[in-house]
Amino acid sequence: MSFTGGPRYMYAHYLDALAICRKLGNPQFFITFTCNVKWPEIRRYMADYPELTAADRPDIVCRVFKQKIHAFLSFLKSEKIFGTVTALEFQKRGLPHCHPLLWVDSASKIQEPKDVDRVISAELPDPQIDPRSYKVVSEMMIHGPCELEMEKQVKADQQDPENTSWIDIPFAYCLPDNEHGLSNLIDFIYDQNTLKTPFAVTLQHKAIVCPKNETADMINSKVLEMVQGEMTSYLSHDEATPLECDRAET
Repeated sequence: MSFTGGPRYMYAHYLDALAICRKLGNPQFFITFTCNVKWPEIRRYMADYPELTAADRPDIVCRVFKQKIHAFLSFLKSEKIFGTVTALEFQKRGLPHCHPLLWVDSASKIQEPKDVDRVISAELPDPQIDPRSYKVVSEMMIHGPCELEMEKQVKADQQDPENTSWIDIPFAYCLPDNEHGLSNLIDFIYDQNTLKTPFAVTLQHKAIVCPKNETADMINSKVLEMVQGEMTSYLSHDEATPLECDRAET
């Protein structure tokens, strides 16, 4: 139980969550609380080490994050921004973020659509009316825009080609833009002997990297068409069953 993320640790929290649900019903709120390396506590420490980044000091990031979690949970219970909290369970998987589950009393539960607007907002605060909230939200709660970050990275790579994050992929390994491109690529990666007598061992030694699932599905269908023999589909289903008490999986 002392090993965070271990089987006994996860199974114990799993049982705690089930016990709370049995007593109080389903939780009302699912919250994502994410660490931000721009937090002043982290920046204040890293200012003394300009040659390092926050990624170089995970111990500092984790310590600050743990303090923030406890402060955040205390804030939810004391300030009652979602109502009177009757129970709170949080799952910490990977760092630095956690997923708290929040139970509230019946008077504070969401009953109609307008209640959602009371607790959830996707708007920037007015910088004139509430400059402090605007600064916090704009600096801490906005990701991207990714296009601008990508442009900055491209310019940086162009200025320093020897220290670039980009790689050149040989043209022969890319998918040609013509009607026979996919077939030619498959022929290039998989030889005819492999396609005529396919075995799992030989197929595992070669692969075609795809950026999207739909591309992988298209290539898989094409490869199956080129493989000799009959096609058989196997149906299966998943069922959640609890394992031993010292296992985290179900």
